[in-house]
Amino acid sequence: MAKDANSEAAQAARNSGPGERLESWGEIAAYLNCEVRTAQRWEREGRLPVHRLLLQKQGRVYAYKSELDDWRRKRDPRLESNRGSEPIEDNAGQTGDISQSSRAGIRWRWVLAVGLLVAAIVGAYFAWKHYHPVSKSERMMLAVLPFENLSGDTAQKYFSDGFTDELITEVAHLSNLGVIARPSVQNYPPGTHKPIDQIGRELHVNYILEGTVIKDANRVRIIARLIQVSDQTDLWSESYERNLEDILSLQRDVAEAIAGQIQAKLTTQERARLAPAGPVNPRAYDAYLRGRYHWNKRTPQDITSAIDYFQQAIHEDPNYAVAYAGLADAYALLGSVPNDAQPPRVAMPQAEENVVKALALDNSLAEAHASLAYVKLSFDWQWPEAERHFKQALDLNPSYATGHQWYALYLVAMGRMNEAIAEIGRAQQLDPLSIIIIAAAAHIYNQAGQYDKALEQCRKALDLYPDFFLAHYIQGRAYEQKGMVPEAIAEFQRANDLSQGSAIVIAGLGHAYAISGKRQEAQKLLDDLVSRSQQKYVPAVCMMAICVGLGDNNQALRWLKQALEDRCDYVIYLPHEPGLALRADPGFQDLMRQIHLTP
Repeated sequence: MAKDANSEAAQAARNSGPGERLESWGEIAAYLNCEVRTAQRWEREGRLPVHRLLLQKQGRVYAYKSELDDWRRKRDPRLESNRGSEPIEDNAGQTGDISQSSRAGIRWRWVLAVGLLVAAIVGAYFAWKHYHPVSKSERMMLAVLPFENLSGDTAQKYFSDGFTDELITEVAHLSNLGVIARPSVQNYPPGTHKPIDQIGRELHVNYILEGTVIKDANRVRIIARLIQVSDQTDLWSESYERNLEDILSLQRDVAEAIAGQIQAKLTTQERARLAPAGPVNPRAYDAYLRGRYHWNKRTPQDITSAIDYFQQAIHEDPNYAVAYAGLADAYALLGSVPNDAQPPRVAMPQAEENVVKALALDNSLAEAHASLAYVKLSFDWQWPEAERHFKQALDLNPSYATGHQWYALYLVAMGRMNEAIAEIGRAQQLDPLSIIIIAAAAHIYNQAGQYDKALEQCRKALDLYPDFFLAHYIQGRAYEQKGMVPEAIAEFQRANDLSQGSAIVIAGLGHAYAISGKRQEAQKLLDDLVSRSQQKYVPAVCMMAICVGLGDNNQALRWLKQALEDRCDYVIYLPHEPGLALRADPGFQDLMRQIHLTP
C-alpha cells in the first residue's frame, strides 16, 4: 500500500510540472508525432492515457506528457528506437537477426511493390477523373450545428443563434467548401440525441462543426469542435476568448482553421477576406443579432421587430454595412407575395435604398448583392441587372442557398425552366430541410409543367411541417393542373384555414370554385377580396385569378393593369403560368411586352 501511495505521489509530482499538460487532441497528436485521428484510434484500441473534462454537455480532452511517454515505451519500444536493425520474425515464427544484405533485399522488394501499387492507384485515379470530372456538387460539405448557449441566461439564446448564423456566413465564403444553410441546421438544436453519422447522412455532409458560446458582458468565449462524419473522429478543437468588439476576427479565425483542417485551398480573394477584421461596435453587433433572430422567423410581426433592431444597430454604428443589408432583406419580404404586409411601392424602395448603402460600405457582401438582385427582379424589372447581381452574389458566396433560390426564380421568370430546376437543386443541396426552398422547388416544377414532381416536393415539405400552408396551396395548384379539381379545392381550403385567409390562397380557392361550376362561391370570394383591398393592400393578381376562372377576361385585364401599376412581384411569373387562359388574350400579351416579358 505504501509503495502504491508513493508511486501515485511521484506520478502526481511529474504531472504538475510546467508545460507537462497537453490541452487538446492537436497538442497530443503533435507530441506523439502523429495525426489526430491516429491518436484517437490509439486511445480506442491501445489505451492511450487521455483524460476528459466535462463542462456541462461539452467535453474537453487533456493528457500528461509523462503518461504518454510511459504508454509509448510499454506499448511499442520501437517507437522510441532509432536502431539500425530490428528483430523480425522469420518464416518459422522465430525472432533473430538478419544480415544487412538480406535487409536490403527485403527493402528493395517492398519499395518495388509499393511503387507498382502507387502507380496503379494514380493511373486508376486519372482514368476515373477523365470520365468523371469533379462538379461543384462534389465539393466537401460542412454543417455548422447551432452553438449551445452556456451563458446561464435563456434570454441570450439570440446571441448563440446569431453567432452560429454569422459563422455559417463566414465559412460559406470558402469556394471549395459547401456549407449547409441555417434553416436546415436549426433542426438539430443543442442536446440533439441523434448520432453524428445520422446527422451526416440526413444533411449529406462530410464534416460537422459544433460548439458552445458564453457571453458575459463585453466578453465572449467559444469552444468549437470539427468532426469528420465518416469515422466520427475529432479533427480539431479549440477554445477562444475575446472582447465582443473582436468577434469578427474570432469568426474568421475559426473559418481559417476549418479550411486548414479540411485542406480547402484558399483563393487570393478568400485569404484577403479572412485577413484580420477590424473591431465592431458591441452594441451595434448585439442589436444586429437580435434583428436576424427575428428575421429568421419570417412572420410579418417578427420582420417588423427585425427592422427595429436593424435600425438600432445603424444608430449605434452608421457605417455598419450588414445592418443595412438586414434592413433590405426585411423590407423585401414585407413587399412580396405571399406576405403582402406592405404595398411594393412602399416596401421595395426602402429595400433598395438600404442595400445600396450596404454595398457602398462593403461591396463584398454576397447577401447584399443577392438582395439587390431580388429588388431588380421583383420590383424594378431590370432583367440584365438582376442576373448580374445574382451571379456576383454567388461568385462571392457559392454556398448562399437563398441566393440560389432567388436566382432560380429569376430563371423561371425568363422562361429558362431547365436552368431554374438545376439552380433550385443547388439551393436544396445547401439547405435540404428549408421549407421555404422546398416550396420554391414545388413552385418551379409547377411552372415547368412537371406536376408530379411539384407534388413530390409538397409532400416533402408537409412531412416536415404538416401545417405549412404554402405547401398545401401549391399542392392544390398542381392537383388543379392534373384535372383533380375536388382534391385541389380540399387543399386550398386547408391552406386557407392554416393561413387565416391569405389573399393568394383565397385566389386559388376562388379560381378552383369557378372552374368547377361553383360560380356563386367564387364570386363571393372575389367580392370579399375587393372589399378587403379598400382597407389594406391586396395583390391585384388575386382578383385577376378569380376573374379568369369566371371567364371575365375584361375584368381580369383591368386587375392585371392594376397589378402592374402596383409593381406586384407575382406578375413576372404570369407569362409561364400553367393553365392561365388569359395568356391567349392580345391584351395580356401587350401588357407583358410593356415590361419586356413575352408569354
